[in-house]
Amino acid sequence: VVPNTFAPTTDGFAFFAPDGSVAELLTTPELLVLASFVTPASVAYAEERAAAGIVPLAPADVRQVVARLLRANLLAPEVDSTPKTSGPLDLTPDRRDALMRLVDAVAATARARRDAVMARGRPRPPVVPVVRRTGMIPPTALGMILAYAMEHDGGRLADLYDFEPRWVMRRRDVSRLVRERGPGVYLFSNYAWTMQENMAMSALVKELSPESVTVHGGPNTPSYEADVEAFLRAHPHVDLVARGEGERTVAEVLNAIDGRPAELAAARPRLAHVAGLSFRDGDRVVRTPDRERTADLDQFPSPYLGGLFEEYDGAAEVVVIETNRGCPYGCTFCDWGSATLSRLRKFSLERVFGELEWAATHQAQTIVLADSNFGMLARDVEITAKVAELKRQHGYPTKFYFSTAKNTLRHLTEIITILADAGIRTEAVLALQTTDPVVLDTINRSNIKTANYHSLAYEYRRVGLSLSTEYIVGLPGSTMTTVVTDLQSAVDREINVRANPVELLVNSPMNEPSYRAKFAIESEQLPGDRYRRLVVSSASHSREDLDDMWMLHRFFHFAENLGALRHVGRWLRQSTGVDELEIYRRMIGLDAERPGEFPLIGWAVRHFEVLGVPPLGWARWYDEVARFATDVMGVPDSSELRTVLGVQRAIVPDRGRSFPDRVELEHDYVAWFEAMLAAKEADPSTWPEATPPLASFGPGVLTIEDPFDACTKVYGRCAANLEKLSWELVSPVARDASVPA
Repeated sequence: VVPNTFAPTTDGFAFFAPDGSVAELLTTPELLVLASFVTPASVAYAEERAAAGIVPLAPADVRQVVARLLRANLLAPEVDSTPKTSGPLDLTPDRRDALMRLVDAVAATARARRDAVMARGRPRPPVVPVVRRTGMIPPTALGMILAYAMEHDGGRLADLYDFEPRWVMRRRDVSRLVRERGPGVYLFSNYAWTMQENMAMSALVKELSPESVTVHGGPNTPSYEADVEAFLRAHPHVDLVARGEGERTVAEVLNAIDGRPAELAAARPRLAHVAGLSFRDGDRVVRTPDRERTADLDQFPSPYLGGLFEEYDGAAEVVVIETNRGCPYGCTFCDWGSATLSRLRKFSLERVFGELEWAATHQAQTIVLADSNFGMLARDVEITAKVAELKRQHGYPTKFYFSTAKNTLRHLTEIITILADAGIRTEAVLALQTTDPVVLDTINRSNIKTANYHSLAYEYRRVGLSLSTEYIVGLPGSTMTTVVTDLQSAVDREINVRANPVELLVNSPMNEPSYRAKFAIESEQLPGDRYRRLVVSSASHSREDLDDMWMLHRFFHFAENLGALRHVGRWLRQSTGVDELEIYRRMIGLDAERPGEFPLIGWAVRHFEVLGVPPLGWARWYDEVARFATDVMGVPDSSELRTVLGVQRAIVPDRGRSFPDRVELEHDYVAWFEAMLAAKEADPSTWPEATPPLASFGPGVLTIEDPFDACTKVYGRCAANLEKLSWELVSPVARDASVPA
């Protein structure tokens, strides 16, 4: 049914009911029968395991055990035998149908284009943007590049090439195209998450058609001189590297090749005059001057408004739109479109509004802005108002995501109010990365002022939207002390935390050799991806220190983001004066300091992020939390403690519950909680003294709802991947989730 935990006892393996009582006691053979169905299987499979001696039970007895496990709700019949999908294809039936329509529409367009070429009788070399994607997101970057090339110089390139915008490509599609059309020009936009597949597809193109030309650009294609040379020498299938903005560079490359990709060597003298390009010429690497950024972005035609993405009608799960380019900051870990430390350049509002309308009329559920600092400009309020207007007219979009301005609150309050009034879900991510001034100086970053940070968190809470802050774990300059300070600041403002590792982006200032040497930065390849590297140590922290930082972040996610200890933490802080982060660190250290005394808390520290279920049920787990409160934190067993633990048990998802669930409490926790939030709004540092003790509140009731069916959908899911799901049940003390499960 879901992952379950069993306790070995002298009488067998005990499975506990939600109230903490023993619900089932299984023998070893019965437990092994249950294990036969970790993935859906037939009863015959369990019988075969018994016949093979894997399950110490007679095959004839297996069906009786299965019947018992079904009655105990430890097994469930597999009603739908349709093969399940996962990852990007884990869609609702409607969205899966939309994806299939997209695949069919792309194939139909490709056939029509091929028929037109054959009818013309004069095939031209194809220009192919290679998009290895099975999801439903139009590839904005490659669309921009293709749209500009098709209109460049009055459409001259269309007389030299056949443009082939196939937006859902599989390896067999690439193979068929190469074999059918002969030498062509293949375009790859390399991001951290596309690099590995793109390189495999690029190698395939050159294997099948050595005379074809491969052009690689995008943020994960190296631009530092030594890195580019090493990249080209290590990857002979890469012909040309486009550095910086790609629209004009690719168009000029196509012009220089002049419709003859098989004669690339002859085109090299012309390519040497294309700015922003690197390529091999014999044993040397030619690097042309960097290309200046384009000031007038409207000279780049829109792939949305130009008809390049029409196959996505009704099938665009997410639409990515640029309203501007550039970022005035120079954070060393970042490479925002290779346009950091640059002034903002804006697309016209007319164009932005047109693309937003395209997304709405094509039924895109979600719009994501590719801007680095949305809310920095006054016109961002107008853009938000347009999104709200489209939602009222067309019902789309239902979600609107963006990266907030880094150091200003000027327009964000109005933006989030507009979204809330329109019923558009959003989760603004306040990308603080750290609050420590030393680390901020190390990474060359200026953050939002603390007072603004506090006001923004309150504003989001006021309108019922979710605000998260984003921290990077293991930045140069960081220590366990800075990590604790960062997390405590989020607790004080009642917002969720997203934690990311330090990825050493190939074109970021952090990857510049002198910077790496100055801060003793060491990195390792991301497991399973040779093109991505993570920072594992620096002058301020060792690998072991980084492991400890991540353990704290994982337990923090369980305790705070998911809410499993949030209310216990608040009450203990007021009762003992010990900050929440110190309380959680004491829990993490229990196994070492008091081995064997708190096994269930230790289990949660080590394993909850993987299994997403409590050890032996929530009742027993919170019993151990109560013992931690009295034995370690020194608080008495009281009506206050019972009230807080009653709240905690009520808000976490569990099987077999019915809703609405009304929980009678010895004290009105909801009233205490609201008093605490009001005190935090006045001053996050003094709220424990400013909030009346819980015991001063009379009896109360907590009503719990589960409108998103969290008890079914998230129980037993990997807890570390639930940032965007409604894990915590809905109640007056819940923290808003960004996206319904």
